Amino acid sequence: MSRSPELVTVRHAPVTARWSGRCYGAIDVDVEPAAPEAAARVLPLLAGTPTRIWTSPLLRCREVAERVGIELGVPVEVDGSLTELDHGTFEGRTWDAIHAEEPEALARWGERWRDEGPPGGESARSLEARVRAWHDDLDGPSATHLLVAHAGVVRALAVVRNGVPWETALRREVPHLVPVSP
Repeated sequence: MSRSPELVTVRHAPVTARWSGRCYGAIDVDVEPAAPEAAARVLPLLAGTPTRIWTSPLLRCREVAERVGIELGVPVEVDGSLTELDHGTFEGRTWDAIHAEEPEALARWGERWRDEGPPGGESARSLEARVRAWHDDLDGPSATHLLVAHAGVVRALAVVRNGVPWETALRREVPHLVPVSP
């Protein structure tokens, strides 16, 4: 069995208070600190210079990855496979509104989240499949990859790389702006 490539992940900055109590995943949301400060926080925490930097196309990840890439002189690869879980029709809405307006859809998703997503969204297994496809295409063990990502993607990588069950991965804390191994 071949060794997995070296991979370090960094979760984007926390979302602003404006997004508190809202459902978001595959949409752009405001974060704080902004990319320049977020990148400045991440850079001194990196153990070395990666060979490649990867990111979701969503701004909360991409802008930080681009700033880190400029500082380190490393190209940044934007990949749609690394976008956070798509919550479909729930995206951007408050959880209170979803509970009030679509209780049956929310309950169904809560019961079947591994294999079914919210209306128009995706399941945990769908997220896992696209993250696995990305991971399987990474360069071999001589490359070092930095991924600026979303919590869902980091948790999916724990499932893919370490074989942990989703229930365990979901309990894993994914700190903001701190490099960690998935």
